[in-house]
Amino acid sequence: MPKQITPAELAEMVTCLLVKPELIGELDSAAKHQSFMDDIAVVVANYCGGRINGVGQTETTENYLKHEANTPLLSVSPDDSLPSLTRNVWAWFDPEGWIDDVEELEPEAVSSLPDNDACIAMRRQFQSLLVAEPFILLLHDWLYTQEECAGYTFTFTSGNQPAIELSRDGETALGLLIEINNGVPALHIDTGGDTLLHIHAAHNGLVLSPDSRHMQYSKSPVDLFSYGHEALLLTACER
Repeated sequence: MPKQITPAELAEMVTCLLVKPELIGELDSAAKHQSFMDDIAVVVANYCGGRINGVGQTETTENYLKHEANTPLLSVSPDDSLPSLTRNVWAWFDPEGWIDDVEELEPEAVSSLPDNDACIAMRRQFQSLLVAEPFILLLHDWLYTQEECAGYTFTFTSGNQPAIELSRDGETALGLLIEINNGVPALHIDTGGDTLLHIHAAHNGLVLSPDSRHMQYSKSPVDLFSYGHEALLLTACER
């Protein structure tokens, strides 16, 4: 039975081959990697436009892909196959790259070129697609061995409201939701049930507020969890 590969899985595979091919033991020379990089670029250009000039040689192949001096660069020029000089698949990368071409071919279009901030924002959306599935790993207490203290499963889910969950044996111990709320960064924290605490970066500090009047502050025991100082404990009270 043949393998069935989804678009997201194919994207993972191509990303690995382009960025860290040694992880799966492929493209084990600079020449192979650069040839693959060039072929991938040609496929993109065939469907989306642009002229591929080739992949430049690196200054050295030592520690290939690890530093700027040994990271190959793809050269792409605009041509008539592009849907637009200012809105195309290549427009969001190296925003300074085609300014001279746009000035020569379509001077009035220069003001429509995406600036650096727009490129960063768009590329973050591209990058988030590669982590659309939850990212999961196991965290252990650095003070104890794995035998002395069982670990927690760390799950990160991306999106406009990225979330982090720490769980053990399927039970959530701590959950965090991160978002921009009322124009400021905010954290929403729970311990597996309803949100307990909201933290907003506002008023030149952090505003800590319970989720509702059914949450209450009390004094926390002075122990290792409060670093030996007085602290507050936020819990849900009976309704």
